[in-house]
Amino acid sequence: MAVRGPALHWRRRKVIFSRVVRASTNAADPSTYLWQMYEVSGLPTRPYAISKVAFQPTNYNNVAPCYLPDGRIVFASDRPRDGSPHLYPQLDEYNEYPTVTGLWNLDPVTGDLHLMNHTPSGVFSPRVDSFCRLIFIRWDHLGPDRDGPDHRLRRAAPDTFHPPRTPDPSPHTFRHLVH
Repeated sequence: MAVRGPALHWRRRKVIFSRVVRASTNAADPSTYLWQMYEVSGLPTRPYAISKVAFQPTNYNNVAPCYLPDGRIVFASDRPRDGSPHLYPQLDEYNEYPTVTGLWNLDPVTGDLHLMNHTPSGVFSPRVDSFCRLIFIRWDHLGPDRDGPDHRLRRAAPDTFHPPRTPDPSPHTFRHLVH
């Protein structure tokens, strides 16, 4: 069992986290093990209880959960943006590794689930600040998709060629977005 990304509820009565229950014991094991969201309730007094979050996408990895002030849960998932299984797994647009598709918003009482932010390069660390703003890291390569079409200008005449502008090679390879 492995656990990651715990986040405390606003009223400090429960904690949400992601966990995977089993893992492959060798490279030949074809089994699939998924990260799912769980809650620990009963804080700070007892009895403690661990329960799986209801209505989450069960056939996908759900990581980095946090609570919104209204009780909804925001998390990153590799669920395809419209749930189509033929789009799974989403591949990172730069290295073509499996990645999360964006931030999802789940009401664990009603099951209302919707995509808040589609991010094909990955999104990480969603948290709500003291002003109730959702803050997260959105990975962006700040350059063209290396497997996409080549839209660079081609030389038409010797005196009219201007090379395309390249992104500023700053050390910042990600952007912080505040919503």
